[in-house]
Amino acid sequence: MTASGSSRSPTSPVQVFLLVLSVAGVATSWVFFVGEWPSAASLMLNFVLLVMIITANLIRGRQREEHERLARRSFLSFPAKVVRLHREEPLATYLVNRKVGSLRPVGGRLYLTTHRVLFLPHREERVLAAKEWSALGGDVVGARVVDRDGFDLLGKRERLSIAVRGESADEVFAVTEPHTVVEDVQRWRLSFVD
Repeated sequence: MTASGSSRSPTSPVQVFLLVLSVAGVATSWVFFVGEWPSAASLMLNFVLLVMIITANLIRGRQREEHERLARRSFLSFPAKVVRLHREEPLATYLVNRKVGSLRPVGGRLYLTTHRVLFLPHREERVLAAKEWSALGGDVVGARVVDRDGFDLLGKRERLSIAVRGESADEVFAVTEPHTVVEDVQRWRLSFVD
C-alpha cells in the first residue's frame, strides 16, 4: 500500500543492444574513413570502452535504487514536530493539494497511518496559516473519485474525496492517481471495521 515508484533495470536489453550497436558503428566508421578493418588494438579499446559504459550504468542504477529506497523510507516517517497517537506508524503517504474554500489549494502530504488519515501542509503553507487535518480511521465513512466542480485552483484533474462521519462536507484532495489512492483508502478503512 505504499506509494512508491517502479524502477527499471539499469542494464536493460535495449541498453545492451545500443551499446553493441555503438561499438559496431565505431568499427564501421573506421572502415569507411581509413579504408581497412580496425586493428586488434582498436577493437580491444572499443571493448574496454563498452565495459566501462556498462559498469558506469550498473553503478548509476544501484545508486538510483539506493536513493529511491531512502526516499521511500524518509517519506514513510513523520516529521519531528507531529504529535503522534499511541504507537502510531505511517503506512502510506501521497503528495496532495487540499481544497480549502473555492480559491485556496493547500499543498502538503496525506498520510494513512495505523490510527488515522492525516494531512500535513508543507512548511510554506504553515507560514500562511494552513492547518493540519486528521480523522480517525473508524470515522472515515468512505473515499471516492470526484470530478472538478466549478471554478477552483486545483486544476482540471479528478480528485480524491474522503467522507468523514460527523462532518457536513467531504474533504477533497487533488492527487496524481486518485483511483489508486481511493483503492488504498478503502483497503485501509477495512482494518477499522468491526
